[in-house]
Amino acid sequence: MFKDHIENNVFHFYPSCQILFEEYGISGNFQKHLFLLESLADKLIRFNDFETLRKDLILFENPFTVQTEEQNLSRFCLDLQAELCDLQCDISLKI
Repeated sequence: MFKDHIENNVFHFYPSCQILFEEYGISGNFQKHLFLLESLADKLIRFNDFETLRKDLILFENPFTVQTEEQNLSRFCLDLQAELCDLQCDISLKI
């Protein structure tokens, strides 16, 4: 959306660019800076990794609310799954 606005000289989200555009008109070409917005958009894709790690992150954020069955634990980690069950059942830790 931001990129499209710059391409069409709509500066609602860019008040400083709007002032410059009103002052200099078409000679204030902001389209040559589109590569910055494209670069920023490419870097924001990195945050998609959080979605793939959501279950692991929730496990460490609050192990008392996570569903033990939903955890992707391999055979190697079955002890960890049992430990998570013990942790969730310990009333003194919940308090």
